[in-house]
Amino acid sequence: ASDEQFLEGIHPLSVQSVDPASLQRHFKRLIHLRNDHVAFSDGEINRHDLGNPLLVSYTLKGDY
Repeated sequence: ASDEQFLEGIHPLSVQSVDPASLQRHFKRLIHLRNDHVAFSDGEINRHDLGNPLLVSYTLKGDY
């Protein structure tokens, strides 16, 4: 992909902040989720092998 094609997908923050489907809004929601639930920022994350590389499973654990 050329630089011009790449730049076509970049939108100013003023546009992204009013679009509920924008990347900026997505990351903002993830940051709020992390800050609201201590397990995401201060817990232990364990990955479980399900025997299928297309499936992912995690357990969050902490002292809350």
